Amino acid sequence: MSRLPAFLTLFITVAAAVIADEPDFTNEQIEFFESKVRPLLVRHCYDCHSTDAKVLKGGLYVDGREQILKGGDSGAAAVAGDPGKSLLIDAVNYKSYEMPPDAKLSGEEISILDEWVKQGLPWPPVTTVDAAPQQESEIDWDQARESHWAWQPVKPVETEAVGSDAIDELIAAQRLTGGLKGSAPAPSHILARRLYLNLWGIPPTPEQVAAFVKADQKGRNTAVAALVDKLLASPLYGQRWGRHWLDVARYSDGYGGV
Repeated sequence: MSRLPAFLTLFITVAAAVIADEPDFTNEQIEFFESKVRPLLVRHCYDCHSTDAKVLKGGLYVDGREQILKGGDSGAAAVAGDPGKSLLIDAVNYKSYEMPPDAKLSGEEISILDEWVKQGLPWPPVTTVDAAPQQESEIDWDQARESHWAWQPVKPVETEAVGSDAIDELIAAQRLTGGLKGSAPAPSHILARRLYLNLWGIPPTPEQVAAFVKADQKGRNTAVAALVDKLLASPLYGQRWGRHWLDVARYSDGYGGV
């Protein structure tokens, strides 16, 4: 005959003891609690007597069976199976205490709590899960912060590149390190087309191109800034990006191409 290992025997014994301590409620009793009792507790008691209460009153929690049996500053809130000895029933009847304080419960609500205590305070079983053991990270974050580029302070960039914007200078500097030459500035009509396509998603009209070419002759930076501001302020810019997001959301006005 094989013999169970000592640790397995101990485990079974402890598990059996824990299970034996837990009340065995029927599905009907649990349904009664969930449909009748819990909504009542949430509506009238949780603001002052739950883990979500901003200020816990009387040291009493009513959002757990064990907490109700343990009670608060005044002792056990309920005695399973005996409403007559339960402080909860006494309080809702406005005897030693007046709970809830703003208005007395209706006769039907008091009867629900009374029946709940008579049944032994039915409550769904509480499942506990042990926290996963903490494992040391394989990454030395202190060392990573010292060596990884993302944590390094930004260093001043020295460059001989000439440009009106800091970004242009940085790009030009990288281009120089790679021995690359920059492209020549785009003609006015090409630049206008690029701006319209990028921001609106549609090409400009001949009149719009002509207007930009005329403005560009007076100063490119001013002309570009004015056109970009105009395009960004238009609803057409929002519609362009709206189409992108609708594509991401897989939105369609059609049904199977019909």
